Amino acid sequence: MTLLTRIGRLLRADLNAVLDGLEEPAAVLRQALFDMEQAVARGAETEARHAREAQRLARLVDAAHAQDARSAEDLALCLDADQDEVARTAMRRRLEAAARLAAVTRERDLQQAQWEACAARLAAQRERLAELQARAALVPGETATEEGPAAWSNAERAITEADITLALHAERARRTRA
Repeated sequence: MTLLTRIGRLLRADLNAVLDGLEEPAAVLRQALFDMEQAVARGAETEARHAREAQRLARLVDAAHAQDARSAEDLALCLDADQDEVARTAMRRRLEAAARLAAVTRERDLQQAQWEACAARLAAQRERLAELQARAALVPGETATEEGPAAWSNAERAITEADITLALHAERARRTRA
């Protein structure tokens, strides 16, 4: 069994070496940049969703505060008027409003923490992407721009014998003047 295991390892190692040789580093780098850009875009969407949810919860907290204040006023009116039965109903509403306010406030605080964590992750992802883009810009031959290798090879094909002859005459004339 150990002989088969060793042969299997050798075959896997050779296969991995062949695959590594087939990989084009520029293509791998472009794919890594594309993947990181997609991750940053998804992170930005998540951050925007957290922001919208935080705004919604802030409105709910404001509404819960207003409801709590109204129920406190109702309770005060009932107590001033010695209306114990109505005061019990007003007290129930006040307690329900206070519980709703506490629940919405907790949810808002949790959402705020998630939003801040998401923003921090997104900032770190953007920073890593910028670093990778800067490194990719330093790697020669990554892109075939108009000034790059593709344009050079097109320029080489466009040179004719007449161009060479004219360049040689111009060079001889320059040397005789000097």
